[in-house]
Amino acid sequence: MELIRVYLLAGLVLHKVVWEVLRQGLDKRGRLPGFRPIKAVKMAALAFLLLQPFLPELLPIAARPAVVHAAGLLLFTTGLVVAITARLQLGRNWSDLEAAAVQPGQALVRTGLYRDIRHPIYLGDLLLVAGFELALNSWLVLLALPLAAFIWRKAAQEEAILAAGFAGYGEYVANSGRFLPRCAAVGIAAAAAVFCLQLAQVHINHEGNWTGLFLTSAWEKQLIPPELKSEHIRIQPGSMGYDGQYYHFMAHDPLPDGTMQAFIDAPGLRYTRILAPGLAYLLALGRSEWVDPAFFALNLLFFFLGAWWLAQLAVRAGCSRYLGLTFLLIPAALISIERVTVDLPLIALCCGFAVYALENRLGMLFGVVLAATLARETGGLLVGSAGLWLLLQRRWLPAFAFGAAAIPFFAWRQYVQENVPRFYSDHVSISTSGFAFFVRFLHPIPYGFPAPISAAATALDYISLAGVALAIVLAAVVLFRRPQDPVVLGALPFATLPLVLGGIVGWYEPFGYPRTLSPLFLFLGIIALRTGWRLPLLPLALILPRILMQLAPQLPLVRLMMGGS
Repeated sequence: MELIRVYLLAGLVLHKVVWEVLRQGLDKRGRLPGFRPIKAVKMAALAFLLLQPFLPELLPIAARPAVVHAAGLLLFTTGLVVAITARLQLGRNWSDLEAAAVQPGQALVRTGLYRDIRHPIYLGDLLLVAGFELALNSWLVLLALPLAAFIWRKAAQEEAILAAGFAGYGEYVANSGRFLPRCAAVGIAAAAAVFCLQLAQVHINHEGNWTGLFLTSAWEKQLIPPELKSEHIRIQPGSMGYDGQYYHFMAHDPLPDGTMQAFIDAPGLRYTRILAPGLAYLLALGRSEWVDPAFFALNLLFFFLGAWWLAQLAVRAGCSRYLGLTFLLIPAALISIERVTVDLPLIALCCGFAVYALENRLGMLFGVVLAATLARETGGLLVGSAGLWLLLQRRWLPAFAFGAAAIPFFAWRQYVQENVPRFYSDHVSISTSGFAFFVRFLHPIPYGFPAPISAAATALDYISLAGVALAIVLAAVVLFRRPQDPVVLGALPFATLPLVLGGIVGWYEPFGYPRTLSPLFLFLGIIALRTGWRLPLLPLALILPRILMQLAPQLPLVRLMMGGS
């Protein structure tokens, strides 16, 4: 707790120092009538916030506040970064809260955060204050509500002044959000829907234990690390578990040089997929009791990002931004609602890849592909796609510079290889036969369900196979039609995966290949959105029924019909 207080205090001081340094040399602005007391109120509020870390807890929210602390630190850090970044981007065009008019020499800033948000400083400060109080486990966080109302009114007054002072401000308002990007509401709706679904699932299927979403194995080979015994991890009876159990363990100890790797299947493979576990560990400040809430919060963040980016692509194509909600139908996203996977971050980043490539924002694109390589090894394909796209445009220097996006992955992979005795996994192999995938697929596994259900599952498996084959063909067709389209080039390498990967795809479980090939289905959907050609949506439509059938037993009524409890 003392560390949290020091961090919060340091953040407030940093915020104040940045403001005071950047305001030096600015002309004194006019004042809005009726707002003369604002300066005194601001100073009093700042003084109280600076004093609060030295006081005992005020109006505590929870007796065991680990989740509250984690949420507060996330909000506080986000707000601090947003506010300072926006202030730096505004430069000498900033005016104090009480400024009443556009000053000589001021310009309308429409770049950086201001490209999509008209008042990012207000947003950042509001998140900072709310996060500050949550991190201190205080019900004073409710004071953020009247603060939000005041900021809303103040922003509306400022916009009236700016509309009178700047030509084209009306167009800017039409293409941006006051406090959030216009498409951000879609991302928030997606994350909120996922949270509600997971909350219901946890209480119905996992007896209120959120660790049930990691699907930890009951097999005798799968042991719980001693340091996690106190978590009371929910075990899935009669289950082999799922990948999420290993990334859960990794999030508690993200370096492969410890004892945790003994409890992880194929640690050499798992530890290269460090993005989500590593971020969860960092967000939790390394505190074990915060890791699980941080992991679930990150999952919601990636749902938000995927839907938000997809909504932007829909608007760009002249469609409703609410089509961004279809991100939840991409196989990896749909599966990640029911269980934790590392495929969710990758497909969210694929949406970001499409947005920033089409907008030619190379800095953001570089960040996306760098993160994708650390999400899972197949994310490295996006580095090649970005480089090829730039080469086809004869942009030689950026093309070669994008190769640097893979450096963190290879450096981390080397570190993992040096610290894991057996680096390669028995579960992944490269096939030299281009059609080994299809040969293996033509020999489905027998299901232990009643005959009608087994027949339906097998039929849907074959329909899924048809969807995969169609997706590969369509990727080749769109490449012929649009050879320099970055979205098409993003889809291309993922279309080759079924032809070269061995054990990662096949009948052994119906979630494996839809998760791995989700970027392909996503990119084909984006192509359909942009071109109006609907056929690229068909592979996804053929894949989804089998996934939904597999998820159906999570519903109590379906379990009862199948003879379960």
